[in-house]
Amino acid sequence: FAPHLYDDFAEGQVFRHGPRRVSRADIAAFAEVSGDHTALHNDDAYAATTPFGGVVAHGVLNLAIGTGLA
Repeated sequence: FAPHLYDDFAEGQVFRHGPRRVSRADIAAFAEVSGDHTALHNDDAYAATTPFGGVVAHGVLNLAIGTGLA
């Protein structure tokens, strides 16, 4: 991947990318960076008791990944 400068882009240019799976490692790394160690994001035993049935990625992590893919 080579970084692009603003002048490298042409009007109407399209970039395609594949799907991005949010991994448990992504969630753990984001918890460290953000300081958000809420049990829903980090504790498998607790998260299993919630309606989600397991660990949930931070909303802001999903937003950041989506922004990066855009």
